[in-house]
Amino acid sequence: SEAFQRSVNLVFIRLMRDIVRYHQFANPDRANILEDPRHPARREYLKRFAEYEGAIFLNRFYQQYRGLNPSELQAELEAKRSKRRVHPLETWLLNYLIQNPGASWSQVLEASQPARIEAYDWLFSSRRKEAQDKRIAILLEQDAFAEIHKAWKRLAFPFDRLVPSYATALGSSGDNPAALAELAGIILNDGVRLPSLRIRKLHFAEGTPWETVVEPGPPAAERVMRPEVAAALRQEMFKVVQSGTGRRAFGSVVAPDGTAIPVGGKTGTGDNRIEAVLPGGARVTRGVLNRTATFVFIIGDRFFGTVTAYVPGSAAASHEFTSALPVQAFRILAQNLQPLVAAPAPAEDGVPRVPGLLARSATAPGPNY
Repeated sequence: SEAFQRSVNLVFIRLMRDIVRYHQFANPDRANILEDPRHPARREYLKRFAEYEGAIFLNRFYQQYRGLNPSELQAELEAKRSKRRVHPLETWLLNYLIQNPGASWSQVLEASQPARIEAYDWLFSSRRKEAQDKRIAILLEQDAFAEIHKAWKRLAFPFDRLVPSYATALGSSGDNPAALAELAGIILNDGVRLPSLRIRKLHFAEGTPWETVVEPGPPAAERVMRPEVAAALRQEMFKVVQSGTGRRAFGSVVAPDGTAIPVGGKTGTGDNRIEAVLPGGARVTRGVLNRTATFVFIIGDRFFGTVTAYVPGSAAASHEFTSALPVQAFRILAQNLQPLVAAPAPAEDGVPRVPGLLARSATAPGPNY
């Protein structure tokens, strides 16, 4: 709870590690694969790794040699023959491009499958168990993140894969404001996900014989989170504003009768740079990608959204703002939101409501203001 309120990163890194390990070894058969050198699945995992890492090396070589004509490729191949150490996939690629000028990456990848496995022939030796275990563990971790991604996707995660890193718990896999807002809506709606609508009605040729009204059908509600989990998250979001990193938003939304409407949220700051680690452990910044700061908020029992500050590119190096900036922006914007928040909820046929939650505006679960 305290880590959530104060954005203590290490706690979430360790939590992600535990979740990944759970998915890695929840299947007893998968857990035994590292212990049993004769496990029948080991060879399939090693083939997968050979194809996976071989494709990484092959792509580097492809980026280096694509665009060269056959005579230039032949010269490169002749030069490689005089060297003592050459990656076998590099020579394979040179030969393939000489025979198939202008081949696309997808064609190279498809044709190289046997060559990639052959390049890792040494890895299949029974004497290489330690090396095999390290590589199988990499794939087990990737499989775990694939399982986690399935769960996240149901909660509005916007991308097709997760970065297989514990730092995904801190946002290294990315997100966007719309997805964060949708997640806040799921939490506010007691774990039920409803589709986002940009257009509620299209009305054509009003007052004519050809008058047409186009409206979406009743929204399909899907439970994607246990109500107990959603309730716990709401409480924590209210605490973030009550006594955590979102404190600036405390008391920023008030009902017409002077009653404070509960505000909850979660803050986050991203200083996204490319860093290199030098011998000895020193870190050197190679480039600045962007800087972001976000406040995901819920207001009472009906409203939710995000406020994001974003500076792209190298210009971000000159900025040092934190998530306090979007929280302060929210506090200022909240003054203009007062009439909207105070207005009674419109009747919406077919929209599921969570009994006891979405009927209360000034008394939503949360701290007493």
